[in-house]
Amino acid sequence: MLLPNDSCRSIARRGSAALPGGICRRAADGADWLSLEPHLKAGLARAFGVYREAPDGSPHDEYEESLRDLELQAAKRGAGVWAATDWEALPAERREQRRDEADLHLATKTPSLPADTTIDLNTAARDDLMKLPGIGEMLANRIIESRPFRSVDQLGKVPGIGPVTVERIRPHVTVASQ
Repeated sequence: MLLPNDSCRSIARRGSAALPGGICRRAADGADWLSLEPHLKAGLARAFGVYREAPDGSPHDEYEESLRDLELQAAKRGAGVWAATDWEALPAERREQRRDEADLHLATKTPSLPADTTIDLNTAARDDLMKLPGIGEMLANRIIESRPFRSVDQLGKVPGIGPVTVERIRPHVTVASQ
């Protein structure tokens, strides 16, 4: 979690049990970071979405697993929010959550092109371009802005599209002769 300097100082001044003083430290890029470890140990946070390396430089996968271990230890001790956990109801609640997440995924996923369908890079609508693997709204707009194309290889000149993406979508695209 990124915090502005004032927020970090404010938290340290409050010295509350949930946010003990002295937990802020300066990251290499100058941003203030709120240390997650004390909150996990106290059962006041969950270990979700660690995408950076650990403060000690270890890989993010290793760091994420160590944070999950801290969370599991807090759960076993019944610390923080874990004290109010109804362990008997937990499996049913998690099953319901997985169903909700699956429904959300179905509702929000980008539809893909049918297997034997190709689209013309010069005439395809933005929504059709977004059906290509790895192409979201921003890249679809960049493709449209980069028209006209004389060959599929020219797609590699679109900012954000590299050789791997070109090869991934090559079977799905054509360029009609101009």
